[in-house]
Amino acid sequence: MDTRSGEYRGGLDAEGIRAQGVTIIDRPLIDDGASAHAPKLVAQALFELAARKDDGMA
Repeated sequence: MDTRSGEYRGGLDAEGIRAQGVTIIDRPLIDDGASAHAPKLVAQALFELAARKDDGMA
């Protein structure tokens, strides 16, 4: 999720999500001034998560 630049209609229940066992990672996913996610930022986040998993960290 991107709490700095993201706008979530109806809000975002982070505690409710965590209560379901989901780890929330807050990082940039939206370019400044954009109204939707930035594909390059999302891809970068996914590659970094995959690399963590390969290292046994995720």
